[in-house]
Amino acid sequence: MLESTPLYGGNADYLERLYEQYLSDPGSVPPQWRTYFDGLGPRASARTSAPAVAASATATATASVESSNGAKQAAVSRLIQIWSNRGHLIAKLDPLGLMKRERPQVLDLSYFGLSDADLDAEFFTPPAMARSRSG
Repeated sequence: MLESTPLYGGNADYLERLYEQYLSDPGSVPPQWRTYFDGLGPRASARTSAPAVAASATATATASVESSNGAKQAAVSRLIQIWSNRGHLIAKLDPLGLMKRERPQVLDLSYFGLSDADLDAEFFTPPAMARSRSG
């Protein structure tokens, strides 16, 4: 099982803002993050060459995909939370089938912007969920 880190998808928005802050003023972010961001390579200057602009566009497209993955990670986290709290609403408790229970929309993948295609993707889960699945 992969251990989650501060860089997992749920923190994507925070990290984006922190990195933008770092780009504006490196001294304004905590030292450990400044060291991390320094290790990413040279920052783009206001005046960039055409190859740098092309590389920046590629990086932006990659960031967009990563942002999408971060959004899906957040959606999966919310889905887990909702199923933990409301999954009982669709439990089969009537052995005779006399009571018809509607499936709440909040328990559907589409409610979270997910689809059946996302079922094959791997996402991080909280350590408590990993323990409950293996126990």
